[in-house]
Amino acid sequence: MFGQVCQIIERIGLTGFCAGGRYTMLFLPQIKEFESGVAWYGFPYTEGSEIQPDRSASLIDQLDALVLMIHGTRDQYSNVTDICK
Repeated sequence: MFGQVCQIIERIGLTGFCAGGRYTMLFLPQIKEFESGVAWYGFPYTEGSEIQPDRSASLIDQLDALVLMIHGTRDQYSNVTDICK
């Protein structure tokens, strides 16, 4: 792939971790060019922001793309203050 001079991309997917997983779940139903996605965590029932207030779970009826959601039932939320430890 990287050695090729010209590539034709006919299909595109989306993936994201944590907040990116939430955005993956939000964007897949709304941007039809994405044909599949993988959401690593992302908290589908968490409220958003002023810009994107929807819960990603509320958009599931609009989902046409294939999506793989990866969550751990015993995983704890990451505390931002622990990032630099």
